[in-house]
Amino acid sequence: MFCLSSRNALLPAALLSLGLTQVAHAQNTFFPEDATVDYNVGYAVVGYANQSDLDHKTNGTSPTVNFSYPYSLYSLDTYNNSVVVDDASTNFFGAGVQTHDRSTVFVSSDLEIAVARDNSTLYFYGYLRSGALAFGHSVLHITGTVGVNASVNCSEHSTGIMDGGSIGDLGVGNDATLLMNIGHINGTVFASGHCHVFLNGGTIGQAFIARENAHIIINNRSVGGGIFLDQSVAEIRGGGSNAGATAYDQSVINVYGTDLKATLTDPDFILGNKYHFSVYTLSGKLSDGTSVNGVGLYVQNETGARFTLNNPKPRGIHPIPGKADASLLLRKRTRRA
Repeated sequence: MFCLSSRNALLPAALLSLGLTQVAHAQNTFFPEDATVDYNVGYAVVGYANQSDLDHKTNGTSPTVNFSYPYSLYSLDTYNNSVVVDDASTNFFGAGVQTHDRSTVFVSSDLEIAVARDNSTLYFYGYLRSGALAFGHSVLHITGTVGVNASVNCSEHSTGIMDGGSIGDLGVGNDATLLMNIGHINGTVFASGHCHVFLNGGTIGQAFIARENAHIIINNRSVGGGIFLDQSVAEIRGGGSNAGATAYDQSVINVYGTDLKATLTDPDFILGNKYHFSVYTLSGKLSDGTSVNGVGLYVQNETGARFTLNNPKPRGIHPIPGKADASLLLRKRTRRA
């Protein structure tokens, strides 16, 4: 196995720690009932009445809470199918938002970090300074902007949906699914652990790296720094990368389009004095009309890595029987006679 990257943790340690625990604070303000909040709150907890209930996860409630101008928050934690709506005028200082227990939160303000976990749903429309994390069957829907040096990470059966803005790096792993429709990734996409990534639009500034049985589908997206696969599968239907695609160790690159052809240009290209590749040069167009003329495919030799070219089958034309089929037809006619 080739180690494409040793970078496993995309998010800062502070963000990861927020995604694991909810810290008890003396200044917690609890919202067990429906409310409209237009005053300053330090640490807001929605879905419990007091610290004891929160600590023991008992007597949970499911209120709807609206935060309105001119309130400010240090952090917000939501629980128990509660619903929280922010009106885009919040002053968030510090931790940010963390959603739990099937709660649903709509945030339009700017904040430091956002964490969706435990089957919850978080819609974010503002500006994230440090990044976002989704795990535990949660849904993270981002249409806002994430800082240039910040990251978004989806894992543990979560679903991430990117519908706008830009982010730094993107990580997807552990059976998560990511749908990226529009927007820009300034850095690199890292995919691993049986995840599925659908790239339907926008651009990636650097590379796309997929490992450990990741499955990526590129329908209409430009990848600036190349596509690298290690024991993974890529379906390239549109956009693609002028820097080409590389398949290591049983990876498969499936290319879809019209008039696609591959010419072997180097049967033994050596990378780093260690890895041997067959290099192919493509011609033709992807399904979205993007030209792949001159784009390279690098396939590691003797590892089971491979690629396929998938052109549409002409209509109204039936396959001509091969020798085995022709002899079978001849035998049938002889028996009838």
